[in-house]
Amino acid sequence: MSKSLARILAGFTRTATAWQSRWRGAGTRLLVSQALIEDSHVATPRGTLLFRSSHPQALDYPAGLLSREPDTIAWIDKFEAPFVLWDVGANVGAYALYAGLSPEATVIAFEPAAASYAALAENIRINAMDERIDAYCIALSGATKAGHLNMQNVNAASVSHAFDSLATSTGEAITPQFRQAVIGYRADDFLDAFQVPAPNYLKIDVDSIEIEILTGAENILRSPDLKGVLVEAEGSAERLSAIRQLLADAGFDEGSHPGAGNMIFARKAGAS
Repeated sequence: MSKSLARILAGFTRTATAWQSRWRGAGTRLLVSQALIEDSHVATPRGTLLFRSSHPQALDYPAGLLSREPDTIAWIDKFEAPFVLWDVGANVGAYALYAGLSPEATVIAFEPAAASYAALAENIRINAMDERIDAYCIALSGATKAGHLNMQNVNAASVSHAFDSLATSTGEAITPQFRQAVIGYRADDFLDAFQVPAPNYLKIDVDSIEIEILTGAENILRSPDLKGVLVEAEGSAERLSAIRQLLADAGFDEGSHPGAGNMIFARKAGAS
């Protein structure tokens, strides 16, 4: 019903602007579309966030900010301030923004998908968080190289993409709608090359190459400055076991984390 109604309203707009010249009519329709982009205010215990959504799928994030992944929210709430969070696979920025509500936050957000990155940057702008959040349109991976993000959908907030891979973390084959050229970095290489703040907390939500990203972050994982890691991971028992082993080898214990497919790790006391 929603799609049918949208087509009817779009047809009405085209009819209403048919009397205008070709380019003036096109400009009017674009102004109408911009005026209809949805702004959503979301109250949280830390303060109010504003999300600007240009696609229905992007509404999932403001609509479910506190309920979609309550364990992620609880994890962020426990950060020791001041802190640096690296949000890998930030999408439109829901958790980067939530963390950024802390006045002592520094957030480095990574989102390679073009439309989601544009939405992420806009959400940072309209929340006046550009002093706390830096967003990069690059992929973190197991190798520093030029590659392609294989995308099943291209709209803002779309998911289940994979950098230089044709499978999601669950083993589902990806049939790309679009192969977006992307620069990929090992996390250690990115830190060494650009001297950005090193993370105290690392969040990875990429639906595909979690193990490769962790492998490329060997030095970061072993740094005593890194206190916690959250990995949203699904897939085979073998895949999850490999993630657990990588974190255990770096000095982390896994905590309890009901629901949402999140694996949450904290550094062992005295581990480095």
